[in-house]
Amino acid sequence: MGRKYKVHLTLMIPFLFLSNSCLAGKKVVIVGSYRKHLAEVLDVKEKLQANGYIVLEPGNGKVINPGSEFVILESDTKNKKEITEEDMQEIENRFLNHICEADIVYVVNKGDYIGLSAAVEIGYAKALNKLIYCTDTPADYGLRVSLADTIKPVEQLLSDNLSHTDKVKELDLKSQDV
Repeated sequence: MGRKYKVHLTLMIPFLFLSNSCLAGKKVVIVGSYRKHLAEVLDVKEKLQANGYIVLEPGNGKVINPGSEFVILESDTKNKKEITEEDMQEIENRFLNHICEADIVYVVNKGDYIGLSAAVEIGYAKALNKLIYCTDTPADYGLRVSLADTIKPVEQLLSDNLSHTDKVKELDLKSQDV
């Protein structure tokens, strides 16, 4: 008589401990303020790649438009000299398509900062039921409340005393019919 629902609870495992984990080889998109925190974003990208992840975004290269609101990397331009509004729209659409392809969205929100573009990208990932990780608890009340079931601070995981194997077992146990 009652309905069966598939329950999926997200258990986050910090990327620093994932060198031989079941998540290695997964596709990741890193979301955050590339304008304010590009160094941190690139640091996360390097660590993820070193642990076997495939990072779809950000691309590579230097910022070609320093000081602009919408950050464009060399890999985004296809060697174009001038970037138009249509080009920027294409770059953002490609980014959103990469979120569709990704297994995981990792949010770099240093100092609790999440810009408007990142908030849109997080909402898009949430709508697609992507695993979402973040570096800090979002400062914005709306993000904290609406994403409470998928976004959790890394600090919460660091304080967890479970070993990596126990975390993977717990993750498997929490994805079951109820």
